[in-house]
Parts: sequence; C-alpha cells; structure tokens
Amino acid sequence: MENVCVFDAGEQPRKGSAPFVGLGVNQEAQLAKRSHIIFLILSAVSVILSLGCTDEPNLTNVPTGIEVIPQADIACGHSGEIKILLTFTAPDEQAIFEATLVVESNDPEEAVIEIPIRAQAKDAPVAIAELRECSTIGSPEDLVQMDCSDPDKIFPLRRVHRQGTNSYDPAGSQIITYQWEIIDHPMDSEFNEFDWQGQNDPMASFWVPLVGSYTVLLTVQNESGVKSGVTEQAKITFEATPESSLHVQLTWGNTTNDQDLHLTHTSAGGHFCSSQADCFYTNKLPLWFDADERGEGANPRLDIDDTNGLGPENINIDRPRPGTYRVFVHYYPQTSAPAEPTANVIRIYVNGLLRFSEQRVISAYEEVWAAAEVTWFEDGSEYGDAAVQAFPNPAGTGVVGSIASRDLSQCGSSTGWIFPGE
Repeated sequence: MENVCVFDAGEQPRKGSAPFVGLGVNQEAQLAKRSHIIFLILSAVSVILSLGCTDEPNLTNVPTGIEVIPQADIACGHSGEIKILLTFTAPDEQAIFEATLVVESNDPEEAVIEIPIRAQAKDAPVAIAELRECSTIGSPEDLVQMDCSDPDKIFPLRRVHRQGTNSYDPAGSQIITYQWEIIDHPMDSEFNEFDWQGQNDPMASFWVPLVGSYTVLLTVQNESGVKSGVTEQAKITFEATPESSLHVQLTWGNTTNDQDLHLTHTSAGGHFCSSQADCFYTNKLPLWFDADERGEGANPRLDIDDTNGLGPENINIDRPRPGTYRVFVHYYPQTSAPAEPTANVIRIYVNGLLRFSEQRVISAYEEVWAAAEVTWFEDGSEYGDAAVQAFPNPAGTGVVGSIASRDLSQCGSSTGWIFPGE
C-alpha cells in the first residue's frame, strides 16, 4: 500500500518574545510513505535568544545541538525564525497520530513552548502504466489501427503508445492529473527529442529514436494534490528492435554539427559518394536490385538526414542479397563555424542482434571514417547471415577503421571516391 502522511502543526498561544519556530498554525505538509513503521522525530529542541546586531553575546561555548536564534530585526537581516524538519513514516493502516514538539529557550518569560503535532496516514493514488496494445473489437477483422502499439513490433522512428486509464485512488478520490516521463533510454543523457503527444493525458505516445531499452514512468495526482509513488505498476519497460535484417545506426555527440551515414554496395563496384552504389543523404533510396522496389527487399533506405542534432541516422535493408557492403561516416562541412572534434558511434544489427558497436572521433570537415565491412551470405535460413568486421586501420594504432579526407572531385561519378585502402 502506498501511503502519504499529512502534518498538522497547531501553535499554542505563548507570551514573551520567543521566536516563531517556522511551523504555521494548521500548516500541512505531504510526504510519500516509505516503510511500514511509524516513526516521529520529535525530540526537544533547545534555543538561545540572541539580541542585537553589533552587541552579540559571547556564544562560543554553545553546546552541540543548541540553535542560536537572533531576535527578529529587519535592519540586521534577522527573521527571528528557525525551520525544523519533522519526519513521519506511515504504517499500512490509515490513522491519525499525535505528538508534541517541545522547544526550550533562555527566554525568561517563555522557557518552554509546546507545539502539538498531528500526522495523518492515508492511501495515495496508484499509477498503472500500460502499453496501449492494438486489439480486436467485435470481430478479428476489426483491428484498432490507430494510436496503438504491438509489443512485438516496436521499431525505431515509430511512435509507441501508452495508457494510464486504469490508474485509481483507493480512497475513491478522482485522478485529475497525469504525467509521463522517460527515465531510461539508449540515447545520451541530454537527448530529449521524443516528440511527446499527450504527455499530461491518460493516453500518451512518443517517438522512438533508437534500437534499445526504454523505461517510462507514470505519476498521477488526486483531487487533494496527493501524488502516486514510484512502483513497478507505474513503470513500463520495452525493447525497440530493428525492423530490417540489416540495420546500421549512426549517432554522434555534438548537437551543432552534421555527420552523415553512408552504406556502399562494394560488390557492385560502388565506393563513397557514388551516384548509384552509395546510400546516403543525396540518394536515400538507391535502386541496387531491379527485382525490388526502392527502399524494399534488397534495396537500402536512409530514414532521415539529421543535419543539426545527435542523430540517429539509420540505413536499413530488409532482405540483403549476398555480397559486401561498407559503412562510412562523413563530417559534412559548414561555413558558419569551425569544425569541432566529434565522437561518432556506429552500431550494426544483423537479424535483430547487435554485431558491431564502435566509436571514433572525427576532427575536421570533409574527413571520412571507414568504419566497418558487412559480408552477407546464405546460410540456409530465410534471411541469411552476415560477418561484420572493422575496416582495416593502416596506422595500427588500435583505433577502429581508418580516416581520410574526401576527394570531392570524384563524388557524383558512377564509381565514386575510392577510399584509401579499398
């Protein structure tokens, strides 16, 4: 049971100049319940009143645990107040618990101040986060096709749909607010481009940028302003998997520059920036095999050209033909700012499994990183398999692949620019 506790501190009338202790009459504070043991920290608090700004008494020998509270004085910047933190851990049952806060001071007219404390334990609302699954209504043919997700078909660059409509309040109060947040995802921590829809509604969706694991948390609030806690019911974790047999993914670590992903059909004589045999931003849907439509079957497709972000850029081939393909990254030049060294990450998935994940820094405009080579072959299965290896590094320094500056004069030809070492 998730409980909250409500403090109700009533201040007793008092005389003299004892300072206000920071607890207002009938002030309420709400805390989430964290265990099943009631525990009130209500020890006696001793204070020493200090007078004036310039003629402070000698307080060098104040015992440990004694708070010094100067008298209220605007000119001195003294509020005459002290704030005291009280902790209450509620039990499972709903009930009201009472105690007294005792304040001792050196005020001769009010040496002891007693403040009654009342804490109330009551149930908090329960958030239930669920995948909004595509389901049948009335007949197997009547499928819900909009605003829903198939748990086995959550792919990058698609929306995933969630619902919190089964959240409730055990005390019968109405749930009035919903808040969704992603608390774990495979992107860098600063990434926040999830394109939420309905983030504060019972039903919500967001854009899935990458293959990987995501965890979403739902928080609800009732009419009294009490929020739900962080429970397993309030969280939902799912895996976004590649949609195609070959999935090549590029991300990078600088939001202000442009890194470009290239996939060449090496077996067909294609090289970097070839007019026909390179899949990249100017040729997102090359036709490598006439038997299939562009972007389908054995033909590749680049999903997006991200020019000012962290990526991702993804190239997919649904059913690759046997042959060799190479993966490159190009640091696209800009005229508005100097180049900044940028860490690029290439991940290659074969039949849904991660086979290659490497990083390398590209430092200058027009530099090209030859990262990996994919050799697809028939193995008797429906889709075949692939061997993935890093492109040779001629420097022998231990870093992955090789970097060279692009020869722009060769780009656009049927052959393209032959990267050194090809």
